[in-house]
Amino acid sequence: MTQTTHKDWKKLFINKKNLLIKFRILHCILILLVVTSTNLYSKDLFNQNYLNDDGTFNAIIEIPTGTKTKIEYDQILKDFKVEIVQNTQRKIDYLAYPANYGFIPNTLVKKKIGGDGDAVDIIVLGNKLKTGETVKVNIVGMLKLFDNNQIDFKVVSINNDENKKIFNLSSFENYYPGALDLIEIWFLNYKKNTNDNLITSNGYVEAQEAIEFIKFTSIK
Repeated sequence: MTQTTHKDWKKLFINKKNLLIKFRILHCILILLVVTSTNLYSKDLFNQNYLNDDGTFNAIIEIPTGTKTKIEYDQILKDFKVEIVQNTQRKIDYLAYPANYGFIPNTLVKKKIGGDGDAVDIIVLGNKLKTGETVKVNIVGMLKLFDNNQIDFKVVSINNDENKKIFNLSSFENYYPGALDLIEIWFLNYKKNTNDNLITSNGYVEAQEAIEFIKFTSIK
């Protein structure tokens, strides 16, 4: 019967060690390939222009209308993610979003002016859109909300492909009577079942003031 010598055990140990090192290297390569392929499909949606040559504005959709899950765009990962609160996906404990919700690219409501440090929020009224979709919109006005005394204005817009005749609050109200009141009521109440329900409203302002606010917060 062949006996295993000390040299044989040492050789076997070295071979296993080399195999383990090769496995770890291969594992690192696979992770790198996954990350690289993911970045290829990620898009830097934040840094695109907010204004188009035809006078329309760009809106990036985070939360489709009728959705309760809170979805946000991560500027670092360049991807969309569900907001996590206390290890749980955040869902609105109220009626679902009454409109498509997202942000205006290339804008930032800085904390030094009383903002939350995020892009300008926008709601897009019309048919349901998809998360990650960039849509051309016409600015209708702006709802001046404050969340815990921070600026939390919501630009109100309508999909340019759906209705080009709406361009201000009056024309919007003529087409959709009572809709503006419903939107304001929703935003004042969608956090009512949480401990973070300190939202106040200064009402609506017209499209021109909304556009001036967008330009003021533009980072380019």
